[in-house]
Amino acid sequence: MQELGARRVDDQAPEYRPGDMLILPLNNYGFSPTFGGLKMFDTLEIGTFPWLTTMNGPMGANFYFSPGDRLPFVVGQVPSEAFLILQVTRSPQPDVR
Repeated sequence: MQELGARRVDDQAPEYRPGDMLILPLNNYGFSPTFGGLKMFDTLEIGTFPWLTTMNGPMGANFYFSPGDRLPFVVGQVPSEAFLILQVTRSPQPDVR
C-alpha cells in the first residue's frame, strides 16, 4: 500500500485530516483508532494462501508473537483477510491534560 501512496499511521502521534481514509485489518494485534471522528466507508476481503497461514488469530497461528497458546503456523482452510475502510470526518482533538 505504501508503494501506491498510502502512509503508515503513527499511533503515538496520529495525523488524521478530514477526508483521509484508514484501512484497518481485522486480523490486527496492535493499533486501533480510539477517537470518534471516523465513519465506516466500506469493507474489503482479499483471498489468502488457501491452506497455510503464519498469522491468523482465530486459527491459532501467530509466527510473529506467541503468548503461549499460538502455533507458528497452521495448515487448514484459511479464510480471506478482511479490512475495514474508515473515513476521517474530523481531526482528533489534541490531548490536553
